[in-house]
Amino acid sequence: MTDIEDMKRALGVPEIKLLPGPSVRTIARREGIDLAKLIEILSWRRPDQSEEEGEFVELFLDPIEGMMKDTFGNRILVIGESPTVMWSCHTDTVSNEGGKQNVKWDGDILRLNEPKPGQTLGADDGAGLWLMLEMIKAGRPGLYIFHRAEEVGGLGSKHISKNSPELLTGIEMAIAFDRKATHSVITFQRGHRCCADGCGNALAAKLNQPEGLK
Repeated sequence: MTDIEDMKRALGVPEIKLLPGPSVRTIARREGIDLAKLIEILSWRRPDQSEEEGEFVELFLDPIEGMMKDTFGNRILVIGESPTVMWSCHTDTVSNEGGKQNVKWDGDILRLNEPKPGQTLGADDGAGLWLMLEMIKAGRPGLYIFHRAEEVGGLGSKHISKNSPELLTGIEMAIAFDRKATHSVITFQRGHRCCADGCGNALAAKLNQPEGLK
């Protein structure tokens, strides 16, 4: 068997899922959250090391007070004293070339408007970027890492692992906002465990609360 889901079923690994809930657009209306920045972020095609990715990082990340840059170009921000949780996402996309693309609402779903070859809303992580920016705005404590060169081999995270592992001292849980679909907590990736079932179930239980996270 080569499919990871078949492998997990064969090994008896429990399935961890999130319950269906209101869409992001519905929640945004209820909470008064402006989704314009999400659409703007998703409109950027930003391949690794492209001029567009550099401009994107300078526009959306560098102006944030306290944002740091390591020697590879990863952006790092610490909120709170001695955080125990790391939040991460990545800044690059899988695109043939850099540029802009039109994104529109189709009901509660965002889609490309008249998509062209090389444009994509997958392999993007724009939603993860937007979510972390909203968390920073709200002052949610944690170690925030915006990885560079993730889509070309996880090079940004490898750089931290090799050159500055002390950055992760005291971190007890790492949550990457770059998941499959809208209902999953990833516990295996590329055939390897990346999250304990207990941690995955605890996170899913929190996210499944009707009142959401506080």
